[in-house]
Amino acid sequence: MLPSRKLEELRVVVHRHLQANDIYSQLRSFVTDFVKEKDTSGLTSEDELLQAVQEKGVVDELLKSLREEGTGTSVAFGPSFGSGVLPLKLPAFEDADDSSRRGRSHSDLPKSGGVYLHIRILSGSAFGIDGDEDPHSQCTLHMAFKGQRCSSRPVTYEAEPQFDDSFLVTLRESKESGSPLLHIQEKIEVVVVRTEKSGETSLVGTQKIDWRKVLSSGFLSLAVELLGSANAGGAALSAGVLNLRLQLLPSAKRFILPEIEVGRTAAQERASEGQIERKFFAFAKSWWKEYLSLRPSHAQRIVKIFGAAEDGSLRPVFSFLADVRPGRYLESPRHALRFVSVLPLDSDETFGEGRSDIWHSLHTVLAKGKATVEEKGILLCSLLHSFGLDAYCVMGSCTADSGANHGVVWCVSLTPGMEWGAGEGVVLWDPLGGGRYDNLNASVRDIPLNTVGCIFNKNNFLANIQASDAIGHVRFDIGNPRHWKAMGSAMVQPVAESLTPSSGPIPLLPSTHNVFQIEQAVEDTLRALVVEHRRHLGLYTLWDESLGFILSSALSAYETERIVGVTVGNADFQHSVKRAVPEGNTFKVFSILFSG
Repeated sequence: MLPSRKLEELRVVVHRHLQANDIYSQLRSFVTDFVKEKDTSGLTSEDELLQAVQEKGVVDELLKSLREEGTGTSVAFGPSFGSGVLPLKLPAFEDADDSSRRGRSHSDLPKSGGVYLHIRILSGSAFGIDGDEDPHSQCTLHMAFKGQRCSSRPVTYEAEPQFDDSFLVTLRESKESGSPLLHIQEKIEVVVVRTEKSGETSLVGTQKIDWRKVLSSGFLSLAVELLGSANAGGAALSAGVLNLRLQLLPSAKRFILPEIEVGRTAAQERASEGQIERKFFAFAKSWWKEYLSLRPSHAQRIVKIFGAAEDGSLRPVFSFLADVRPGRYLESPRHALRFVSVLPLDSDETFGEGRSDIWHSLHTVLAKGKATVEEKGILLCSLLHSFGLDAYCVMGSCTADSGANHGVVWCVSLTPGMEWGAGEGVVLWDPLGGGRYDNLNASVRDIPLNTVGCIFNKNNFLANIQASDAIGHVRFDIGNPRHWKAMGSAMVQPVAESLTPSSGPIPLLPSTHNVFQIEQAVEDTLRALVVEHRRHLGLYTLWDESLGFILSSALSAYETERIVGVTVGNADFQHSVKRAVPEGNTFKVFSILFSG
């Protein structure tokens, strides 16, 4: 706390600065315009005025000008505060090779002629820190909006992370075409992930930002509170604060709307969403009673209508599905299965309470680089759907190594025109083990799925009402009302669209890892361990580099077989080995699969 004398001196300095730069008149103009705009909606409170001053960036620009004056730099505030558009220099991105992750540079603006939103991450504050923090851990901010994804540069994880990055996202490809900006309901999804020196990742917090307040002025400064993962049914706790600046580009007055109109539109949308959710909740309650009345054993089946979201709210499980664009990174549905199966399994445990049972959004799953049992099923189903398959999530149970049953989410795809009731055209996909089972009648004993309680996608939700939910007795003729109780697309689709408004699929991003360097590092580590082990046994180790290269073709064949289910190149490998092994010697080898 400064002494009173120092505070008075500081007031004098600020007063002189405001007078010298004619900022008092600009502030009066801003307040006058704000009050006039609010006259139609009632009296203006002091809190509303202070919030508006912060959102327009007035305080930030004033502090910046004071700092620059202290260094002897002449400062001009540019446009008046009343216009709401303050000058903002857009920094060019340094890493051109990173553009697919970090968005485009502002230099693209003149060529495309679209409408853009420039997002500047200024800093972070109030991030959780405890005494056992890894001083080498870093955090990265990930952002998704309108089918676009960006990631910030990693910064040191601390109580006040020094984020200083910017993204340029497209609101509309052309200034003249497309729906009004105010009608774009999709929010900016922000995810902050922490990465330890070991490579282990953990979720710091998430938040969804309604960016449309920027339409009332063209410029917006805001403090965004990140929410940590909540316990199922509980409220999420604060995980930190991000300070952001949003600016509409180009700064054309025709895009600026009255603040009251922006607020009214958002309020109407929230009311409409609430009405849709209440209608579905009442329907689901009645539907559930009917389902339980059909057979007493239904109460023990795995049928889950709602899941706990990141913010602690309960949402229908089908609303967690989203369109995902694999791009050139996944070539087929089987590659998608392999991709999901090798994702590290996220235990998602909460301190003192075990597993939290939270279902994260797919953007959060991709950002943290690992997934829970349920999230793996949701992600795989979304990917299969993007490849054009009629795919559903399957909620059921498997047998754990301990012998106890536990809930899982698998996927099933149904081929049109086939007899699904007889098992034809039905394919089960295991997102945990990577298995694919397309002949249920012949391979049912080999399927590690025990029961099927319900299936769902973005268009329908169906509960299994057959006499038995055991996989060997389940028939996937989903159009048969004696076997499946459906909610129907007329009820499911509006809720899914209301809860997850999207203007584009979530894209996959290229890996930031050099896989060839990682392969070499793993091989060198394994070799060193083998040499050390044999040295303790009194054995000398000599590596045959030529034979090692020949074995690489076998590893490639095993990986291909794992993906497509067909053995390839086996004859070529045997031919190579026979030529490499001297006469009178025996060649023995077996492969080990590491998937975690």
